[in-house]
Amino acid sequence: MMEHITVFNMELDHRLLHDVQVDMVVISEDMAYKHAAMISPAMFREFMLPRYQRLVAFYKEHGVKIIMVDSDGHIGQLFPLWIEVGITATCPIEIAAANDPIYYRQKYGKTLAFQGGIDKREIRSKERTFIEVMKKVPWLIEQGGYLPRVDHGVPPDVPLRSYLYMTELIKAIAEGRPVPGPDARLEIEEKLGPIERMWSPDMGGN
Repeated sequence: MMEHITVFNMELDHRLLHDVQVDMVVISEDMAYKHAAMISPAMFREFMLPRYQRLVAFYKEHGVKIIMVDSDGHIGQLFPLWIEVGITATCPIEIAAANDPIYYRQKYGKTLAFQGGIDKREIRSKERTFIEVMKKVPWLIEQGGYLPRVDHGVPPDVPLRSYLYMTELIKAIAEGRPVPGPDARLEIEEKLGPIERMWSPDMGGN
């Protein structure tokens, strides 16, 4: 199966990559459960690593600069294997699965770029959002190779105001501006009433 998928993707993408300059390829694997990889590192090395090596070499030969693996779950066992085959980025760094982007950056340096790492469970109020963003995002942005966003799809019970506050915090950090505290009244909040009423009466939150 893995050999078929490898050959299929290379054949399918060959013509596209000949005609179009592609900056990034995302390999969506979901190779992990909440606490561990779905297969052992030894099995990954036997069955998947050789195919990854061929895929990565193929994409790099065609000028693709970023090769990202998208995997939910606990990816700590997979990091060194991805680095070995030449993967350059990963997402979403799911916090509920015991991932720690700060630990990964300290352990592996800038070998892999990250997207994600903001715990979706904490975007429930401006106060909780502030704590979650400020304890990791400024340092990770300073290190480089990091795009902050929630660590998975946004749950439907996340208040709109909390989510937008998160985006304003990230913008301020990235632009080097003073960050608005939880008590700050943002300009965009003045326009939210109609949107919140349209989406859900419970989306107002704090």
